[in-house]
Amino acid sequence: MEGFFLRLFTPEKAPQPAKTAVNHPPGNLSFMLGIPAIGTKYKEAKELGQKSGKYHYTKRRVKNGALQIELTFDFR
Repeated sequence: MEGFFLRLFTPEKAPQPAKTAVNHPPGNLSFMLGIPAIGTKYKEAKELGQKSGKYHYTKRRVKNGALQIELTFDFR
């Protein structure tokens, strides 16, 4: 699946993140559709052009206001 990522472990917060701070979901394991732009030390993502905008999910993935993802694990 394109744009599907696994996040394993949560990095420590930087002592001075400037404009690059990221809010991770709780825990050390998550599956993500798309990775949002974080910007640079001097500019926020929204100031860096079209490709640095917020990630938008396709409407078919959102049901009742929540993102729906079906995962199947096969541990053979």
